[in-house]
Amino acid sequence: YMLERIFHKSYRYTAVEIDEEVLYLASKYVVDELNSDIRLITADAHVFMEMNEQKYDIICMDIFESDIVPAIFQTEAFLHLLKESLGDESLLIFNRLYQSKADEAETNKFFSDQFLSVFSEGRAIKVGGNKMLLNDSRYLK
Repeated sequence: YMLERIFHKSYRYTAVEIDEEVLYLASKYVVDELNSDIRLITADAHVFMEMNEQKYDIICMDIFESDIVPAIFQTEAFLHLLKESLGDESLLIFNRLYQSKADEAETNKFFSDQFLSVFSEGRAIKVGGNKMLLNDSRYLK
């Protein structure tokens, strides 16, 4: 919504969401209001990434159960699945909570121990109560 309405960008999107109700609400309140091509897929994101053969220009990783990123999405194996789905000039934005001291410690540990081992040029930026982990620092310019 923001890319199209605020930044006047039109792209093709693939949205993967396990909760059909979330996709229903997106269809009802957002998707029909946009001109961009949006493909909605009801699936487990991990299974989708394991089966994916497509390359993406941008991947926005934003998966939480309550306020926790499920353990399977915090593994180096999953990060490699994301990396394999990026093109040479592509951007990964991996959203993490960064509000409490516990959030900060967990996010910083994930960034240094797992994320940087897969994305050695990775950078992190604080945005409100979140920290966005990027696969490459050149996107900060």
